[in-house]
Amino acid sequence: NFNCVNFIRCHLTAVDCSSLVNVINVQQISHLDLSFNNIGPLGCLEIGKLLKCRESQLSWLNLTGNQLTDEAAKYLAEAINNINCQLRMLVLTSNKISDIGAQHLAEAINNNNCQLRMLILSFNKISDIGAQHLAEAINNNNCQLRTLNLSGNKISDIGAQHLAEAINNNNCQLRTLYLIANNITEAGKRKARNLLSNSQSKCELII
Repeated sequence: NFNCVNFIRCHLTAVDCSSLVNVINVQQISHLDLSFNNIGPLGCLEIGKLLKCRESQLSWLNLTGNQLTDEAAKYLAEAINNINCQLRMLVLTSNKISDIGAQHLAEAINNNNCQLRMLILSFNKISDIGAQHLAEAINNNNCQLRTLNLSGNKISDIGAQHLAEAINNNNCQLRTLYLIANNITEAGKRKARNLLSNSQSKCELII
């Protein structure tokens, strides 16, 4: 009987996150929604303390629209790499995460300790370089991710090809990949779909 705690549009900053970490009972909370605040990278550093707590039951975290940068992604990646972290779903929609942040997160989901099943990175600033880092991660059988959402980024045909080749690999455990609203041409979409149509991939590509 775990609880969901919502602080949506509460004008929270990093300082507020520090206070939140000190008062929240991680043994009774499974879902935490901090959407549309302004917690920034230092706020993520504080939230990471919650995720790394041995008693933490936090499995769902929404940080949509929080001005999160690559530095924030680095702090979150360090947290989800921790053996105590129970997080299964991480939502980072509408932030400022670029290829560097994508690389930090790719390295994290490639780690045996990471329990993440769903990673939402829609509407950030990830290009083909970040897509390649993520493709390499989901290609590894250590990665337990089932859903990856990269819609609304800056991925072109090249990045789409890297990702399609990754989900075509037998090691890949991904079941849904979203690439809507990127810079992928119709020819690039056809090429990615054709690659999967000739394979035994269990992953649905939504492009």
